[in-house]
Amino acid sequence: MQIQPECPSCVALQLMRTVQHRKIDNWRSVMADTLASIAGLWGDADNPGHIIGTMYTKVNLLTDTHDAYRAERELANQLAQTYWNGQPLAIDNIEGRMLYATAGNIIDAGLNADPTHSFTQLDQAIGQGFGRNDIAGFFDQVPKGGTILYVTDNAGEAVFDREVVTALKARGYKIWLLVRGRPFLNDLTRIEAELLGFRTVADHILDTGTGQGGFDPRYAGFDAQRATQQVDGWIVKGIANLETLSHQAALQPRLFLYRAKCPPSARLAGVLWNDNVALME
Repeated sequence: MQIQPECPSCVALQLMRTVQHRKIDNWRSVMADTLASIAGLWGDADNPGHIIGTMYTKVNLLTDTHDAYRAERELANQLAQTYWNGQPLAIDNIEGRMLYATAGNIIDAGLNADPTHSFTQLDQAIGQGFGRNDIAGFFDQVPKGGTILYVTDNAGEAVFDREVVTALKARGYKIWLLVRGRPFLNDLTRIEAELLGFRTVADHILDTGTGQGGFDPRYAGFDAQRATQQVDGWIVKGIANLETLSHQAALQPRLFLYRAKCPPSARLAGVLWNDNVALME
């Protein structure tokens, strides 16, 4: 997704929230130095995800922080597991499980670091259904028994991702799961994927090789780059991955599952702000 006029204000808002989350006294100098470090990127960057990733890297450096959201990831996964246990869907209901995974995209530390608050909105988000639904078209293009690259996003929603993967495996697809190479906000890493049991349901677990928020094959590790050439289709979760991938051409069909949390992501799919989206490209 290419940079839009709303993107600078969104980056500034996320910077404010991440600085507040650190609870630091020198927040003014951290914000000033961070804003200065990204000011020159707006003219050349081809997507907002690159700028946001640079911003968080700078804040981590200035605050000497490696993994500020570990507790939030653990709590989000616990809450999501409890939620799923209370209302599981049949294993053949792939579309329903995808709706849960898409609505679960509201669990986002970039917008609200408190997972408990996000879960108060989950019932309503699921009840909306899809504002755009290209799921059937995606499976029409991916061969039965084919290999799907499942690009993950946030913890919490990853519990629902696991249930989508389980359903896809039951239908005969092979799944290569892609997680972050290093901690970034509350995004899923290998540690959480292992704890959630993905190793027993996915055929392979790969990582991006980086700590950037969105997956960009141009800057990813070798295994992740190679995977993009070997699969039959992609399922891509979340706004950050949408930002870094949707404007790049791909050889295979891609299904973007996300919550339209900003006007540019809503316009891209032709939906309303905060709709659930299953967009095929």
